[in-house]
Amino acid sequence: MSPIRIILADDHPIFLQGLTQLLADFPDLEVVATARSGLELLARLAAHPCEVVILDLRMPQLDGLQATYRIRQEYPAVKIIMLTVEDHPHIARQALYGGASAYLFKSSSLQEVHLAIRKAMQNELYIGEELRESLQEQWSETELSERELEILGLLARGHTSNEIAQQLKISIMTVNTHRRNILKKAGVKNTAELVRLALRYGLVD
Repeated sequence: MSPIRIILADDHPIFLQGLTQLLADFPDLEVVATARSGLELLARLAAHPCEVVILDLRMPQLDGLQATYRIRQEYPAVKIIMLTVEDHPHIARQALYGGASAYLFKSSSLQEVHLAIRKAMQNELYIGEELRESLQEQWSETELSERELEILGLLARGHTSNEIAQQLKISIMTVNTHRRNILKKAGVKNTAELVRLALRYGLVD
């Protein structure tokens, strides 16, 4: 079986070199390229086909979140693993809703990074152990209601607030209230991110 091809992206060259050498110990993995910015990462993707991208959140010329959105649009089959020092659950949720398959801290063990890669290749979501508990607590508090999921799906399919109000037989004001609640709970800012959120929930194809 061919090794899983990986591109690493981080603006710290020593970290890139170290992680490249460490991952070389796994015969099922192959680092095919590295990048030091979001734009350089996209250029590497165009030149080096891969199955997995491991990237930092804070990078110049497209940060990790922006790069994740671009990769999802341009290379939808590529799995994205966020490896960062950012420990705020809100940022982790943004990355996962935006299309990342895994979110890990740089303090994670090498074995956990390898596990996240394997999980991503099996189309499974992986959250680092250090973050999992606090993120699950926040998710329970921000879980979308059945009505919010219904409205999210309709918004993602391009329906206007007026059309949704007519279809669900509720007022436009109620629709807009639900929309604001969805944005707040999910930590997203616009319709494009709502669509990605709906894809994450499996509400649209």
